[in-house]
Amino acid sequence: MALAAIILFILLVLIGKIVFHYKLTGTSGIKVNLKSFSSRSFSLYSVLVTIGWWGIVLLAVLEFFDMFYSQFNFGLTGIIIGWGFVLLGVIITVVAQYQMGTSWRYIGSMSNETELITHGLFRYCRNPIYLGGLIFFDGVIVLLPHFLTLLCVILIYIAVEILIRYEEEPHLKKLHGKAYEEYCSKVHRFMFY
Repeated sequence: MALAAIILFILLVLIGKIVFHYKLTGTSGIKVNLKSFSSRSFSLYSVLVTIGWWGIVLLAVLEFFDMFYSQFNFGLTGIIIGWGFVLLGVIITVVAQYQMGTSWRYIGSMSNETELITHGLFRYCRNPIYLGGLIFFDGVIVLLPHFLTLLCVILIYIAVEILIRYEEEPHLKKLHGKAYEEYCSKVHRFMFY
């Protein structure tokens, strides 16, 4: 079950957005900025998210081949709740990526050519793309309930917090100044904080 969710995420959220952005702008949305890659916070983000992501992929593949088993069996209820979170997370992420339009850039691709997006889901949360991703991973925990899955997701949560707080927010503050500060004072980083 978890492997199917991961494949869905890869196709719709990762590959789908790059294809959509390319059709919209003629570019992939990936702009390598060596300065952001060389920062400590981005390096820490990269290590944590790589371990978390590939850990979850490995666990899901092992589960698919009956080489890894859940610690808990939530039955049909767990499958329904897990897929509910997975689908909700994917929908939020894809909608938020679409609402960013041409301002969307791939993680670490800092750009000085973007407008501040405050409409749609961004009226309620400054980072709905990440929020959707985190909801997706909550669903993966329910689909593959094991302490290793939880550990991998915790690493991803920490990585996202580091990326947002130490890379993206300072960049947006520098780029948009007072407008971004006012936006931050009205809209939470995530829905509830």
